Amino acid sequence: MEIILRLLTAWAQGAARRADADIEGLTGPNLESVVRQTFAVVTEKLGNEPAIQDFLAAAKAESGVPAGTRAAAQAALEQAADRDQTFAAELRRLAPVRAETADGWTARDLHGSVATGSIYGGSNVVGQNIRIKNKVINYARKNPVAAGLTTLVVAVIAIAAILAATQPGNSQAGAEAFVGNWTASDGSGIKVLAADGRCDGFYYNGREPLDIGGPMTCDVSGKPGANGRYTLTVTQKPNRATYEAALDSADHIVVYADDGSPLYELRRR
Repeated sequence: MEIILRLLTAWAQGAARRADADIEGLTGPNLESVVRQTFAVVTEKLGNEPAIQDFLAAAKAESGVPAGTRAAAQAALEQAADRDQTFAAELRRLAPVRAETADGWTARDLHGSVATGSIYGGSNVVGQNIRIKNKVINYARKNPVAAGLTTLVVAVIAIAAILAATQPGNSQAGAEAFVGNWTASDGSGIKVLAADGRCDGFYYNGREPLDIGGPMTCDVSGKPGANGRYTLTVTQKPNRATYEAALDSADHIVVYADDGSPLYELRRR
C-alpha cells in the first residue's frame, strides 16, 4: 500500500507541488491522472474513515506525515482491501508497477501512455518487479485454438457487460450522475467527483482552473432548476464558487459560468 499512500500524498499536496513529482516512473499528465483516480477510488470507499482523513490532512502539511498516522492509514487500506476484492483490484490497477520485459518491448499502460520496458498497473503483486516470460507468447503461438477460445470467452463477457449496462434502470439520474472521472473540453485535465462529495479540478477563478492545494468539495443540487440545469457549488477553503451544470446524458455534462455562458464540457472517462 506504500505506493497508494504516496499517490494520496501527491493529491493532498496539490497540483502545483506534484507538477515535478515522479512516482515509480509516472510523471506529468500520467501521474496527474493516476493521482486523481486514486483519490476518487479511496475516498469513495474510505472517505469517512478517520485514519484516511488524518493522513490526508497531515500529507497536506510540509512537515510530513507522522509514522503512526501513516501506519493507521495503511492498515485501513489493507483491511478494506481484504474485505472488498473489487476495491483491492482497483488499488492494484492504480498502483504503478514496473514490469521488466525480457526483450525490450514497449508496453502501453492502462492510462494511455507508452512506457518503454514498463507496465503500470494491472498486476496481481504490488510493488514487485515482474519479468514477462516469452513462454506466454509462445503458448499462444503453439496453441492457437486454445488462445482463440480464450479470446472468444473474453469477448462474450465484454458483450454481456455492455448489455447489462444499457438495460433500463442502470442509468443514474440527478446528483449521482455527476460522480466519476471526467475529461474536460478546455484541456485542464481529468476532473474527479467522488460519491462523498470530494472532488478535484472543479474550482475556477473566472474562466481558468485554480487549485490552491488541500481538500476540494463539490455539492450538486438534488434536482435541476426550471432551466433544466443543476447547481454545482465548489469549495476549496477559503474559495467558493457556484456554477450551473446541464446533464445532457449519463456521459456528458456542460458547465456554465456565472454569466450563463458555457465554461467547459465534461465527458465521462
